[in-house]
Amino acid sequence: MYSGCADQHYGHTTYSQHGEDLVIVNMFKLWGLDLNQIKYLDIGCHHPLHISNTALLHERGARGLCVDANPNMKRYFEEFPRPDGRWLIMGIGPEEGEMPFYMYDPTTGRNTFSEKETKDYGCVVTETKMLKVITIDQLVVNYFDPEEAMWPDFLSIDIEGLDLAVLKTATWSPDNRPKLICAEVRRNETGEFVEHLMKRGYAPIIRMGENILFADINMRAGGAA
Repeated sequence: MYSGCADQHYGHTTYSQHGEDLVIVNMFKLWGLDLNQIKYLDIGCHHPLHISNTALLHERGARGLCVDANPNMKRYFEEFPRPDGRWLIMGIGPEEGEMPFYMYDPTTGRNTFSEKETKDYGCVVTETKMLKVITIDQLVVNYFDPEEAMWPDFLSIDIEGLDLAVLKTATWSPDNRPKLICAEVRRNETGEFVEHLMKRGYAPIIRMGENILFADINMRAGGAA
């Protein structure tokens, strides 16, 4: 079995759906940042390994929090634990409260809080659960740094149609925000999504499948080509 080459800085294995994780670790390397010091937040993580944007980061020393709304995914985080890793079964929405969670099957990553999403993609909803949701700001304050509310270096968000609505509620500042964001962006929302994040100081780097990587413009000026 091929075990990779020594010149492959981050190995030859990718866990992301489209290879995004190899770009992510490379961006931090270009910026001269030690992965052992990197913090991540993975919202809508789905599974600790399957199509994960943070599994490779964690293998290479980064630490953080994985969050998914689906209670059925709990067993996978128990089956495939990450050393020093944290996970949380919790919905993230534009505001705190309860929302209907539309499920196509018990474990698909396509389950969603967005009723529009179920109609746009014509999937058959087999079960609807009312689940508790909190805002992304509450998540950062409660699970990262309650005193300073410091945002992690990397944010991955993939919540099936609510990504932009949730990001619009994030109250980060120029000196306290993610350095790199990987967001699921539907093709018909690309213009609005890019415009919003550019106004907040982020530049799109690359689209990979349904995901776009956005970099803090101050980081790009500091070394990303």
